[in-house]
Order: sequence, then structure tokens, then C-alpha cells
Amino acid sequence: MLIKKRKQIMTMSADYKNPHLNFTILCDDVRQEMGGRMSIMGVFENIYAEQLPAIHLRLGVINEWIGGKGDHNATVRIYTPDRSRLMAESKTKLTMPPDSRRCRQISMFLNLEFKIQGTYWIDVLLDDNVLHTLPLPVIQIPSHGFH
Repeated sequence: MLIKKRKQIMTMSADYKNPHLNFTILCDDVRQEMGGRMSIMGVFENIYAEQLPAIHLRLGVINEWIGGKGDHNATVRIYTPDRSRLMAESKTKLTMPPDSRRCRQISMFLNLEFKIQGTYWIDVLLDDNVLHTLPLPVIQIPSHGFH
């Protein structure tokens, strides 16, 4: 019985064609440079605002996928704190390189309005399955006058 289960596991892993989500980065901007390099500006994990609602001009979500084979649909969704409203969505078709190299998905969201303080949610999906959920706290801070 144990040998049969091991063979099943080995067969399943050998046939595995879905890429693995290596990392997700939130940033203000990203630029693709020559030679496959990326320049990432303004990496963050929280949004601070003096007043709400607040408009965040540019929000980049970078996902790096590794392994896997073939074509896949990758989606990034941003939800309100109570998850009752989808604020934004980006869909990308991924074609994984045949030699198991990395594939980067860059989603840019412009002029997102955060109406209330709270933890917003970013879902990363592959072929309509949620693989990762990131919290994005929006925090109101007191405004300070300039001297």
C-alpha cells in the first residue's frame, strides 16, 4: 500500500504543470529594463493617508511565477475591507517558458480610491483559484502643518 501511494505522489508531481507563486511585491512603480532587469520604486506594505477618502495614484503588484508548463490565467483582485466590493481587477495570460524559467506578472492599478481606514485585501489567482491573499492596511494619520 505504501509503495502504491508513493508511486501516485511521484506521478502527480511529475505531471504537475501549474507554476508556483515565488513572491508578490507591492510598489508605486516598476520599470522593465534591458536584460530582463526590473527597477522597482516605492516598495510598501501599508498606505498612510492624512484624509479619507484617499486616492493612491499608482499601485503596482508584481508576481513572480516559477516552474509549471503551458498557458495560465493570472488575476489580481483588490477588495474593500469587508470584501463586499471588488475595487479593481487585472487579468494576464501567462505563458510559462519551456525551460522552467521565471515569469513575472506586473499589474498596475491607477487612481485607486480608498474610502475608509481598514485592511483591504489583494487576492492572487491562478486559473481562477486563489493562491495567495495579502493584507493592505490603509491607515489615517494626523495631518501636521508645515513650518
